[in-house]
Amino acid sequence: MSQLRIIAGKYKGRRISFKPNSSLRPSTNRSKETLFNWLMVDIEGSICLDMFAGTGSLGIEAISRGAELVVFCEKNSKNFFDLKKNISNLDCLEKSKLLNIDSLDEEKEIPHGPYDIVFLDPPFRKNLINPALKKLESQALIKADTLIYVEREKKNDELSDHWKEIKHKIEGEKRYSLIIKK
Repeated sequence: MSQLRIIAGKYKGRRISFKPNSSLRPSTNRSKETLFNWLMVDIEGSICLDMFAGTGSLGIEAISRGAELVVFCEKNSKNFFDLKKNISNLDCLEKSKLLNIDSLDEEKEIPHGPYDIVFLDPPFRKNLINPALKKLESQALIKADTLIYVEREKKNDELSDHWKEIKHKIEGEKRYSLIIKK
């Protein structure tokens, strides 16, 4: 069993446990710290979507820092089970909505939108960013000022022209960004 630490907020220092597997690539503490510094003034009271939740570390960190609600989507049933257990252990079920779905499936509605913040950290090398952005638009899950966090390979230029990168950082072989709709 592996663990991730919650960096700040109500659950600071608490741990998230998960079984490592090839479908998980948890965000590093350094990238989470940068992301939440970027979101410092936006996170309190926000409604968030963690579209490829995995361990749930981004959404749980958002709840710890004052998000009102986080909708977690995770299609892998083993990862979903660990996520549900961590949410329950932290006693933050009232601020969470857990969906064991493929978030890209157009047949599946994702409730509680439009969102203030979306965490988009899909598996690498599968070209899932633009399909995810299209789903966010087609189901009206975002507003004009929704902030979208995107984590991808450093050399991935997958973003289409109608998205604007407002902040970014490169860490090793990954690039993470905050984007908004142009």
